Amino acid sequence: MKMLWRGKFFLDGWRAYVLSHPHYNVNTHFITRDLYNIITVFIDAMLKLPLIHRDHFPHIPCYLHFHSTEPCEHRFGCSRGGTGLPNFTFAEWILMTPKVDFLMHNSMKGSHSKANGHCAGYLHTYLNNNGTSVDIASKWPTDSECQEAINIAFVEARRLLKCAGIDSTSSDNVLAAQEIQEILAAMTKASDMESEEEFFESLDEIPT
Repeated sequence: MKMLWRGKFFLDGWRAYVLSHPHYNVNTHFITRDLYNIITVFIDAMLKLPLIHRDHFPHIPCYLHFHSTEPCEHRFGCSRGGTGLPNFTFAEWILMTPKVDFLMHNSMKGSHSKANGHCAGYLHTYLNNNGTSVDIASKWPTDSECQEAINIAFVEARRLLKCAGIDSTSSDNVLAAQEIQEILAAMTKASDMESEEEFFESLDEIPT
């Protein structure tokens, strides 16, 4: 969590500095708008995910790859490569579903000792839990731990900005303490929610 907040503060500080500088342009001296939006969405999603687990699904470990598009990608990979129909139609895809289910089941249950040797096709490690700890994946941060991580990330981001020649103390280049409190309050509002619908509606209230 600290790493995500540090990245968020650094990017926001860098962007604000470029916008406030009289000789810099955000289109020239900053990352592309699309990349900035992608990174911002990713950081916000990763910050919200453990809190969603903590307040709504505390009994379910937070494995990040379970929230990815990997199973969908592998399913289409099996459909194209494992059935001999690289350019199948929708009707053919429905008919091949039982075979794809069988291929997916065997691939996910199997293990691959030489992952680097697979130069083509798909390598399935979706259910490979070697080296993982359910206890660690089920440990959720408290509000005070979240605030501590935010404070540390804020200081580290300012140091990084200073190393890059950006003075974050003389201008509003990073989120102020009041804004940090608002973000944390919005993200931890789930504990007072009576339903999941209210929680997901509250996510829109988080400042970006």
